[in-house]
Amino acid sequence: MNRVINNQDLFWVPKRFLIYELKSIKKVVGFADWDVGLHLLNNQQIQLMNKQYRSKDKPTDVLSFPFNEISQPGKLSMISNDQVAIKDLGDIFLSLEYAISSARATNVNNYDWIRVLLVHSICHLLGYDHIKDSDYLIVSSF
Repeated sequence: MNRVINNQDLFWVPKRFLIYELKSIKKVVGFADWDVGLHLLNNQQIQLMNKQYRSKDKPTDVLSFPFNEISQPGKLSMISNDQVAIKDLGDIFLSLEYAISSARATNVNNYDWIRVLLVHSICHLLGYDHIKDSDYLIVSSF
């Protein structure tokens, strides 16, 4: 299941578009039947989260919080609850304000840029990172 929670009122994006994109991305990376939560925020809201979780007092486009333990990128260890495996990738917090501003600044379609950010976020939920250039090359090969 894909959960989309809109916590901002600056920009409108069709929920149907977001759910479709999440579903498509999960299918491509092999986690089609896993859950993911998408929270839509504004810059002020994501700045608070960025400060709290990353000690960076500035807005950002997206933050990803994996639910499961990651043994290695792309390999998740499912958490189980009373013998039931929980197939939850985690939660994505996306600042629509930041994303749309970035799209406009680079002359990219808003929906295309949001799609890129969703792919980027799902990769993070799967344990892929881009701290080193070699890590970035692995993720960009998807």
